[in-house]
Amino acid sequence: MSNNLQVRCAFNTNHVMPVAKYVWHLARCPDKKLREKNKMPIYYCPNNRLHIFLNRTALLDHSRTCIPKKQPQISTAL
Repeated sequence: MSNNLQVRCAFNTNHVMPVAKYVWHLARCPDKKLREKNKMPIYYCPNNRLHIFLNRTALLDHSRTCIPKKQPQISTAL
């Protein structure tokens, strides 16, 4: 992965960061915390929790094209 890839925060498009910092940012984003404090809905894609939407319509539109991640196979052989 290239180090210069940038992503925008789902809660505030003025927040731009390297891909590697995205999860860290989401956990600490003040705009996300404000939405939670005000009990405003946050919609997460069932296939990937990094796909975040602020309205249900956008989530439904996204769900039509989002491809589920493959689940890792767990071996039970000893």
